[in-house]
Formats: sequence, C-alpha cells, structure tokens
Amino acid sequence: AVTACHYDQSQNVFFQLHGRKRFVLFPPLVGAEAFAPFPIAHPRDRCARLRLEQPCYHAMPCASCAHGKGIEAVLEPGDCLFLPQGWWHHVESLDVENISLSVWYQGGILEQRPIARSLLQPLPEALVLDLAREWEFFLSTEIGYGPELAAFLKWLQCPSGAAAQQACVAPPSGHPRLLLWQRCAALLLQHAVRLLSPGQLSQFLGSFAACRFQLPAIPKRAPRPTLKLQLGYPPTVPSKPQIAVKPKLYADVSTSSAPTPAVSVQNCTTNAIEVGMRRLGDCVDYGLSRIKRAST
Repeated sequence: AVTACHYDQSQNVFFQLHGRKRFVLFPPLVGAEAFAPFPIAHPRDRCARLRLEQPCYHAMPCASCAHGKGIEAVLEPGDCLFLPQGWWHHVESLDVENISLSVWYQGGILEQRPIARSLLQPLPEALVLDLAREWEFFLSTEIGYGPELAAFLKWLQCPSGAAAQQACVAPPSGHPRLLLWQRCAALLLQHAVRLLSPGQLSQFLGSFAACRFQLPAIPKRAPRPTLKLQLGYPPTVPSKPQIAVKPKLYADVSTSSAPTPAVSVQNCTTNAIEVGMRRLGDCVDYGLSRIKRAST
C-alpha cells in the first residue's frame, strides 16, 4: 500500500510495531513549492497533487525543486519516527502485514497565538506554510477560485509589467477588478516582506503556483514500489520483495496475507468475514504484546 505525500498540522510520533514501512520526508516549503498541493477548499487539502511514484514533469515542472532534498527512513518493528508539524511524507508498505501506531501531540510553541516574538526571525517553515494557507484563503475569498485566480497568480509571479505582457498575462480591464488585483498583490507582498527572510520569500511565493488552480485532478494510478524523485543519495534497497497491494484498514492496519484480487463485500461469505476479523484481532493482540514488552 502507498499513502500519497501529504503533511499534518500536528506533531506526530509514528511507531512501527509489525512489518516494515518506507518514509520519504520533505521540508514544509519544499513540498509546498514542488508538489502542487490541492487547494485548501479541496477535499484532499494538505495532499500533494503530484504523485511521487509517477511524477509528471511536463505538467508540473516545479517538481524538480524537490530533487536532492528528500530524507528517507525505513522503519522496522520496534522503530519510531518523529514527524514534525508541516513536514511532507510519502509512505510505502514494504511487507504484506503491517501494524503501526500514531501518537498525535497538540499545543507547543508553534501553535501558540499570538506567535512568540522569538519565533518571528526567522519564521519556522511550518508557520510559513500556515501563513501561505491564510493568504490562499484570503485570495480565494476576494478573487475566488477559478481561472481568474490562476491568472492573478501568474501575473503576481512576473517581475515586471514587460514580463507580464511577454507572458500574455494582464489584469482585467474593468476598473474595480484591476484595483482588486493591485490591492491583493500589494497586501500579500508587503506582509511577506515584513515577516519572511529573503530565502523564505521565494519559496513562499512559489507555493502560489498557478498550476495548483488550473490543472484537472490527476487520476489515481496503481502505486509503484519505487520512488523516482532523486533523493540526493542511492535509496535503500529492501532485502525483501515489495508488495503494494492489499486493502488498507482503519488504524493503519493491513491484514491481508497475500495479494488477492479485489472482491466486493456483498460477495464475501460470512465465514470469510469471520476469519478476517479473527486475523485482525490476532494482529492487534500481537501489537499490544509488543508494546507491553517494550514498557517492561
């Protein structure tokens, strides 16, 4: 099974109890700029539109910004991984059976409001990502999602009026809409320059790529066991063959013992359902016993 690249707005400690999983992590602003996240109004908010196992560089050239910036971790039974707030992570199951446990933490200095003065210079990337979300909400409220917002963001990225004319991007001719574009651009840039360092500014503006709001939804594809994005070093080759099938159950527990074709629930017999539930119970008992042994 493959969990598409996404990020969470809380800190998370991920425990691997049984089986193995492969994580590939990217910093908050790298993912925001490179992975073309779905808009915040989309049901898949905080998820990457780009499929890391099958990246489409023609439609999303921004994906190349992530090359060499990934961190890989292969978790085996007994391992745990701390996932900081806002960090993008792509997850692959390397074994047929997996039992995992996530512990979420709320609060902390990053969630305090007003923001502590000590965090303002430089602003942590997780808070820069939150700032981009707030500005996206503002722009969608003022301009609205759709072709006009995509055109506004293209115009915003142009360094000069001549560059905008060369790119065939121009503000609307109507006087009220023209003033609206100019006001939104002035507020956004003024706010960003005051809060962000020069290095963060380009990544912050890159998170407003127009392709996020003008591309159709990418159809779901069969997951592949390898990641094609360059990580900056040779990825670890698992010692066991990777199998990326099986249904994913709640609580991140996969219980299928072998790859099987999809079968609808209506066609399952009562006996098969009972066997599956007993196997799920055995897996949960095994995971709890591992936790008890680790705590003693």
